[in-house]
Amino acid sequence: MQNRCAIIGSGESLTEGLNKGIQDLLKNEVTFTLNEEFRFFDSTITTFSDWTFYKCRYELLKNHPLIIGRWDAKIGTKNPETKELYCEKLPQLILLPSCSKYLGENSWKKGFFTGVLTGLFTLSIAIALGFTEIFMLGVDSKEINGKTHHYQGLEGYGIFVDENGNPRSGIGKKGNTYNTGVFNKNVKIYNNDYWNKYKDELNRIKIYNVSPESTIDTFPKINYDEFISIIKNQPSNVDQTTIRQEIRTYIKNHAKFDSRFYSC
Repeated sequence: MQNRCAIIGSGESLTEGLNKGIQDLLKNEVTFTLNEEFRFFDSTITTFSDWTFYKCRYELLKNHPLIIGRWDAKIGTKNPETKELYCEKLPQLILLPSCSKYLGENSWKKGFFTGVLTGLFTLSIAIALGFTEIFMLGVDSKEINGKTHHYQGLEGYGIFVDENGNPRSGIGKKGNTYNTGVFNKNVKIYNNDYWNKYKDELNRIKIYNVSPESTIDTFPKINYDEFISIIKNQPSNVDQTTIRQEIRTYIKNHAKFDSRFYSC
């Protein structure tokens, strides 16, 4: 299987890449889009961690050929009180359980680190799928140019409702407090407890953060000109339909979860 992929988050730094044409550049690369980013890119896979996001974007997600989400019992099950489905399960949706620890290859048996941030969950999956050169785009975990997300201010983006019908958003800040709560936990997020869990993988895998201003310092940082040069000089030229089937087959052959969790 192809050894290179890009993980595309929503940080404001992504604006530079969009302005430099990375949407077209990445059409023949393996790409994972996080949450809302499937609305901006024709990605190979789109991922989510929060089932209520999936429910709110269900009609839009119908058009995406491969979705991987964090397992939640509510997806595809009925509310015991109303007897109605919490939300339908799309046929192209694969659900994988999360885990509070990063377990490397054992993730296929015990779950993928972690449900706290979709970026962490997706990076764990990308590594477990065997990708050995990974580029993280728009993973800033901070405010840049007054914006936490590149689509901040666009109507209909970044706002959804929780299980009780209340509006939720991780965009922007209130005073000095980020609306994405984990961005406020600097010591826990950006030091040893989360991203540094992947440090040992850097002995065998190249992981680059394409956001020089990002608060995440675990991985080497490069700018968009460097990233674009790498992709242009050594294009992957993948067939998206073929690579999606290869990924589905890989997951089917490697996942060893209890049937309550795994779905493919």
